[in-house]
Amino acid sequence: MAEDNAIQAIADLDAGLKHLKQAIDDKAPHDDVDVIVHVEVHPNIQKSFNLQVIPDFPLPLLLTIPAIAGIIVATRISAHKEVA
Repeated sequence: MAEDNAIQAIADLDAGLKHLKQAIDDKAPHDDVDVIVHVEVHPNIQKSFNLQVIPDFPLPLLLTIPAIAGIIVATRISAHKEVA
């Protein structure tokens, strides 16, 4: 399933996974395991399989959507009261 041009990334991923297994078997500190995952394994999985990182949905935008909906509702209620 890997891309044809990902030979080096696959080799690096294999080495990273072996390093991760050894760290787990040795009961290495969490920080050491975390570094292995984020530096050796994760980036090489992305390179090997051409995965794209989806950015987190920005919180300010998430808060803006209900605020806009609230303004629309308030405006319609206000306009409805003026007509009646």
